[in-house]
Amino acid sequence: MNLFSRIQPQKTFQITIKNVAKMLGIPPKMIVRIEKWDYILFVHRKDIGGQFVSYRRLRNWQNAVAMKIRTCGKKAKLDMLWLTIENDRKKYAKQYKDAYAKFVKRVWDEQWEKIFKITSQNSKVSLV
Repeated sequence: MNLFSRIQPQKTFQITIKNVAKMLGIPPKMIVRIEKWDYILFVHRKDIGGQFVSYRRLRNWQNAVAMKIRTCGKKAKLDMLWLTIENDRKKYAKQYKDAYAKFVKRVWDEQWEKIFKITSQNSKVSLV
């Protein structure tokens, strides 16, 4: 399953005009409305008419990916999720902000450490 199907932003994201305006660097009053399409947002603007915005550019996307990582409890699943994240990031590189990779890697490292500690503790307990 690809990352987009796992996250389903068109169904799960709470998207506000204020947040989209902040991401676009425009005042919220410039946005007339936002349409959530299957794979992209369409932002109706007063100044330029309309603009397509990828869900991957939103902070919601970054947070949703982080949540997927934090809910992985097994190394194998975490590794598979990482491959999925990396494949998506490479395939849709233009849709990602630069800071995304660092943030997601940090979250993944934290989760891997957490799983590693739990696994290590469980193996020590069973040896005693």
